[in-house]
Amino acid sequence: MTGSFNIFLIDAQVDISSKKLVLLSTEQRISAVSGKFKNWKPLRLLLREDGSLVYPQNHYLHYLLKVKGNKNVNTAGYALLHFTRWLCQAKCSYRSVTESHRESPVWLFSNYLIDLIKRPSTQSSNISLSTARSYLLIVIDFYKFLHHEGILKIDETHKPFNFENRRIFLSNSSNHTVFFSDFA
Repeated sequence: MTGSFNIFLIDAQVDISSKKLVLLSTEQRISAVSGKFKNWKPLRLLLREDGSLVYPQNHYLHYLLKVKGNKNVNTAGYALLHFTRWLCQAKCSYRSVTESHRESPVWLFSNYLIDLIKRPSTQSSNISLSTARSYLLIVIDFYKFLHHEGILKIDETHKPFNFENRRIFLSNSSNHTVFFSDFA
């Protein structure tokens, strides 16, 4: 991979009964909404620049639709897009878990999210506290999924996260202190 932005999020439709996947044009998406695709659900997919699917992130998004019954996976798709791009930029793998949770990708990603929260709102790359929390919770759920599916082992010597509270001091118009519960 050449850069951190060679991962893209695209719209697709998945037939949850037959596991068929179809990439839809805008016109077809309108048909899907009008009911022509009865068993189909919208699915966000992460693709590499060469068109290959990003595994296991897409497996997790499909799991959210099929097993958990989520109506859409938009937020999860964006969270995994941010996480996967960050992994590429940091030259890190989701598998890089050790005994120390502070060396794990989840902890390092949470630090990255904190940096984005602290950026002035005039910068396009900043995110809100609630978005950062949502993204971090989704990444944690992604790791629980990896463990459940046998893709990644979580035990005392492989800890992707640990629950801690961290304070983030933000200067905003009312100069309040904002707390960020960090689950890494």
